[in-house]
This record gives sequence, C-alpha cells and structure tokens, in this order.
Amino acid sequence: MTIIRPTEPAPATESGPAPKLAAAKPAADGPVKVSARPAGPDTLRIRPWVDPLVEALGYDARSDYVEQFWLPALGPSTVLLLRYMARAFEDQSEGFDCTTRQLGWALGLGRNGRSKTLVRCLRRAVDFGMIRLDPSGALLVRRHLPPLPQRQISQLPAGLQFAHRAWIERQSRPPMPTSQPRRPAAGTV
Repeated sequence: MTIIRPTEPAPATESGPAPKLAAAKPAADGPVKVSARPAGPDTLRIRPWVDPLVEALGYDARSDYVEQFWLPALGPSTVLLLRYMARAFEDQSEGFDCTTRQLGWALGLGRNGRSKTLVRCLRRAVDFGMIRLDPSGALLVRRHLPPLPQRQISQLPAGLQFAHRAWIERQSRPPMPTSQPRRPAAGTV
C-alpha cells in the first residue's frame, strides 16, 4: 500500500488551478459540510482525531468489526478512506498533508482531484462523525470507530443484526481458559 507523504501544494497548471476540496466551517445548528467548491489550496491537512473514549471502547478502522458492521452504513469508499488514514497514521502519527488529487488517486477514486466520489466519501465520513473540521482547518480523522449505534444496528439486515448481537456477547464474556484446570491427585485433598 502506498501511503501519501507530506507534500507542498501542487503548482497551478497552464489551464489554471483545479477546483479545491474545501470544508466549510460548521453552522451553529448543523454539521460540517464538505464541498467541491473552490476555496484555498487543494492541500488537505489530515490529522488524527484523538478521542480517548472511542479509542478505548471502539474498533480500529481496519478491524473485522468495521468491515462487517460499519461497511453497510458507511459504504465501501468511506471505509476504505478510514482504513487508509489509520494505516497512514502508523507512519505519520502527527498527521500529514496531501492534495485531493493524491488522495483520490491513492483510493482509486479519480486522478484529477475533482472526483465527486471522493467528495461524497469525505462528506459521508463527516455526516457519520468519522471526520470533523478543527478550528485551524485541518480534517481530524478517527483512527478507531465507535460501536455501531442502535439506530444503525436496526437498519442492518436481520442476519447482520444477529451477528452483531453475537459479536457483542462474545466481547462482554470473560475469556475461556485455554487449558483445563488440574484435578487434585488421587488421595490428596
């Protein structure tokens, strides 16, 4: 897997700069909106979202839990984005900068930085609380995802609802011993 390395903003081409991916400031009454409108350089500042509670109780973005239960809610492109970012944070724990072109290309979502699929993917991650904009304009990305909310569980197919219930029950049980306890030898008490 190729990981995006820190970069300088891409120079303008003869045809002019490409439309930039911008994250608008959150409205007082609503979530952050991500759009494809021109607004500043096309370099995204990606930083890890440090949330001790979710990191303690949640699931790594690359876990089986996320693949099995978050995938139907977030969609494959958004899960891929979160997995990609979690992997990138292993090498660059403080975060990194990349252009929308680099990110889209790395995820297979377009090569020109103008991909509507990439914008939808980022917007979906924001809408589900997996990415947020910090006051400095950086995108904060969760490395761990919280347990699936009940509302999302109820929208899963019946088989996945059952599998989720079984998963949670397995996690809440104490682990089984790996070997049988020794019985006292005959004649001893």
